[in-house]
Amino acid sequence: MAVPRSFRRQGIVLDSKPLGEATLLVTLLTSEDGKLRAVARGARKITSKLVGHLEPLTLVEMSLNRGSEFHYVSQVQVLDNFRPLKTSPAGDDLLGVTRGLYLAELASWYAVEEAPGVSIYNLLLDGLRVLPECKNPDVVLRCFEMQMLKVSGFMPELYRCVECEEDLLPRNHQFSSEAGGVLCSQCRPAGFVVRPLSLDALKVLRFLANTTLGDADRLKLDGELADEVSKLLQVLLSYWPDHEIRSRSFMDHVRAQAPSAIPVAPSVIPAEAGTHAPDSAATQDPVRHTSFHLPGTSSPGASSPNASSMIGSYRSTQ
Repeated sequence: MAVPRSFRRQGIVLDSKPLGEATLLVTLLTSEDGKLRAVARGARKITSKLVGHLEPLTLVEMSLNRGSEFHYVSQVQVLDNFRPLKTSPAGDDLLGVTRGLYLAELASWYAVEEAPGVSIYNLLLDGLRVLPECKNPDVVLRCFEMQMLKVSGFMPELYRCVECEEDLLPRNHQFSSEAGGVLCSQCRPAGFVVRPLSLDALKVLRFLANTTLGDADRLKLDGELADEVSKLLQVLLSYWPDHEIRSRSFMDHVRAQAPSAIPVAPSVIPAEAGTHAPDSAATQDPVRHTSFHLPGTSSPGASSPNASSMIGSYRSTQ
């Protein structure tokens, strides 16, 4: 059966670059085809009906014609321009836009061209809609980073030592991007770059890997712990594409320049963080579940509306 020459796709505009005098080369993230690159002829002309429809961070429905090298845009309808992300009563519009562009660049690096990418598409869509409403945007960004590694197949090992394959005990460990995850305190394989990993940071990584962006907004991290998690994820995210995520540096610069009226709060994490391995049942491996349970809260897996505890005050006895 012949492939139709014309087709329609709904997607998020990741990037648009000038091509020639009046044309745009648009990168679109779709659920059906992952990344698509399409040429919008004349889109930069003032009189073009496409003007303003192909800006980055815009959800669109597009009519496309297949070509031998690129697809060609014939019609575009804007479905959502994520206005709350781009405008803010607090006056930090630039910071909101740079956060959105950072999410888009991550999605662009980890999405596959011309291949189904529903998980990455849904994650980006969720991120662009959650960020404007959240109270802890930096934590939500860390959750997005962790979820991006998970849905793209680059999730690091967080429950067993990647060298000896033993279950990790509740203590400080080590982390290596090259090795693929956490190393116990006894293992240090030759030739790998290894960095220290605190128990609290390990708990945070586990929580972010197994929650939603909205639920991650409940998490509050103090400066030292937030910095450790942020730097580790930055190294990990740059390792797989073997390329610096450029919008990350710009976002950090804008954030550093933005005035902050809210002091850094002590770290607070829900009690379920760090207790369960992905897709594990409560009856499996009970030692692993209880070893990371925070004292003074309900048992792992139990439901409690007040199940939270200060991370910074808890250190396991060895």
